[in-house]
Amino acid sequence: MTSDVKSYQVQISILEIYNEKVQDLLTNPSRRPKGGLKVREHKQLGVYVQDLGKHPVDNYEAIEELMDEGQRNKSIGSTQMNATSSRAHTVITIEFKQIISENGRTMEKVSTINLVDLAGSEKAG
Repeated sequence: MTSDVKSYQVQISILEIYNEKVQDLLTNPSRRPKGGLKVREHKQLGVYVQDLGKHPVDNYEAIEELMDEGQRNKSIGSTQMNATSSRAHTVITIEFKQIISENGRTMEKVSTINLVDLAGSEKAG
């Protein structure tokens, strides 16, 4: 008789691309690298942002709090159309991981959702 054990992990990260620099919106602005974060490519992982923080969450309210924090840390600039327009592209990534342990083996299933907010998209009709 086998006993399967399933567990779940959810992580969130939020980045912005502003003036061709990638920044982690969940990192204190004073601690961000001046040149931004590096975009890398890995054979197994694909394209990723080096040193981008992944924050574990366990309920919707925690996700909402981090999204609000990221929103507060976004770069904004005035335009003729909107005085508080975001001039940055923003990507919110939510990663769901199912971990299954059975017969001494561990398997992981990962699903990733990317929510993208493009700069200037408030003009879209």
